Amino acid sequence: MLAGELKAWKRIEAAARRPLGQAAHPDDCPKLLIRRVAWAIPPRGLRVVPRFDVAGVRLSVSGEDGWPEAAQLVRAVGRVKHDRLCPACGQVVGGAAEIDLDAAGRRVLELAVALAGRALRRQYALTDEQLGELLAFDSAAAPPWLGQLIAWAAGLPPAGVGRKLPPPANRRRPWWKLWHRRPARAPRGRGGPAALRNSL
Repeated sequence: MLAGELKAWKRIEAAARRPLGQAAHPDDCPKLLIRRVAWAIPPRGLRVVPRFDVAGVRLSVSGEDGWPEAAQLVRAVGRVKHDRLCPACGQVVGGAAEIDLDAAGRRVLELAVALAGRALRRQYALTDEQLGELLAFDSAAAPPWLGQLIAWAAGLPPAGVGRKLPPPANRRRPWWKLWHRRPARAPRGRGGPAALRNSL
């Protein structure tokens, strides 16, 4: 993808966001990585917000619990999935789904595109052309958003988007490593390996 195309999709993502009264805040949403841009989709399930007043606590429930396309997509993926078994114990330790454009694979793609379109339209005001171009992909490799959407449909967090957290600023070393010294760094522009060796 060219840098100009990436900037264009970032501008579209920012401009097409629905107002906060109509959609959830992007920070509270899971994301799909489409066209190298993180697009927010609604959280699964209901949002429960406690309301405190003099009478006690009341629960305000909002959101949408029913995503019938999500259950259909998970079932369709189950038909094309091949489990990987542990050779020692025979239990399922993973799996892969091979999605061809035959009847079963085409059904998975149709359900995935329909679910992605519905989820994205809950968060963004996208035209039909924008949504079609956004979800288009080459058949050589599955796009990242497809696996993320399947995880979201199964009730799991979409992996690979916004998962890296910065290390804590004041991280302490474990007690069993207290005696290890970190090597001193040579000053920039002078020194080198000999200076580093001498400083240990």
